[in-house]
Formats: sequence, structure tokens, C-alpha cells
Amino acid sequence: MKSSGYFIFAGIMAAAAGGYFCYPNPWWSTDRLINVAKNGTSVQRMICVQSLKDRVSGSEKALAAIALAMGDDWDEVRGSASAALCAVGKPAVPYLQRALKNEDRRVRETAAQTLNCIIPNPK
Repeated sequence: MKSSGYFIFAGIMAAAAGGYFCYPNPWWSTDRLINVAKNGTSVQRMICVQSLKDRVSGSEKALAAIALAMGDDWDEVRGSASAALCAVGKPAVPYLQRALKNEDRRVRETAAQTLNCIIPNPK
């Protein structure tokens, strides 16, 4: 029975290592997160966008990648990008203003909603 504990431990470690390589996490570099935010699966893109918001202060590329995600085909990725840009605040405004001129209606709508989150309309 002693050896079965070893196999269980080995299985857990293999699963943890697989998660490190497959799913975005805080230990990934900013460049790796940006790459997966552009080219990963829909779930990976959504996670990367949320992870990148914590890297915006040190990387203009991270902010640009989040803004680019507003054009994603998957609603959840666009929503994740909107939430991340809202959390970033004022530095995201120039990207959102450019997105208001995008030919894709969904991008324009998401940008307008996100801008309203950052700079609410006075009543």
C-alpha cells in the first residue's frame, strides 16, 4: 500500500504541472499572457485578459492586449476585457475612445459601456 501513495502523489503533481502549462496563472510572463490572450482557447483568453489587468501599470502592451480583446468573438472574453478596463480606469480611456470608432458594433457598444463605468454620465 505504500507505493499507492506514491502514485497518488505523482498523479497530483502531474495534474498541477499540466495546469501550469495549460491554464494562465500569475507565474506566467506578461508576454506569454498576451500571446495566449490573442491565440488561446476562449477560456484561456478570458483568464488571460483578467490576469493582464494586474500588469497594466508596468506594461503598455498589457493594456493594448486587453483593449484588443474587446473585439473577441466570445461574449465572455469581451465582458472580461470590459471589466478589466473598467478596473484599470483612466489609463484605458484613449483605447476605449479609439474603440468607439471600430466598425464592429459589439466593440463600440462594449467600449461605450466601459467608458460609462470609468467616467459616469452626470445626471
